Amino acid sequence: MSVAGLYDTVGGRIQTMGALTRRNCRPQPLPYHKVVGHLTAAQAREQFPEVFVNLDAAPVRPRPSKKRGSVKLDHHHAAEGERWEWRVGDVEYRAFWRHPQNWWRGEHEPVTEPGVIHITAYRAGKTPTFVSRGEPVAVAVSEIAIEGDIAWVEEVHNQLRDHVQTHYAERAAA
Repeated sequence: MSVAGLYDTVGGRIQTMGALTRRNCRPQPLPYHKVVGHLTAAQAREQFPEVFVNLDAAPVRPRPSKKRGSVKLDHHHAAEGERWEWRVGDVEYRAFWRHPQNWWRGEHEPVTEPGVIHITAYRAGKTPTFVSRGEPVAVAVSEIAIEGDIAWVEEVHNQLRDHVQTHYAERAAA
């Protein structure tokens, strides 16, 4: 069966499927023979009212969709952050955003200081990618400050998308 919170059960904390979805995670599989109990939503509210006070008090911002553009951004999740890659001509660009501390832990609240997206570039070489990405290329803007409170990875993606469309789309079309 699928459950939320296999990784966050220290201290008996309750994890909801809604909170799991807000953190961009998937339910975890658990063999049925290891299930020791279950609660309906009503039973959980009755037994643990203090948990639901916080859940009911602040509704979560709706999850935005990722913006699309003329330059294809490949997005990859990593344990320590998010990575994006795109190519314009013979130059490969990489962007990295390090998750703020405790980004995936507990109830996911908007981050007020989300940091920056770091951008690097390499001229594509004929060497395999696991050996070398090629010759480094200077990037006009190597850090993009993320604006506003961030509650979803898609919000960071959309800010990067705006930057890429502004600075790279014309070169990609040429």
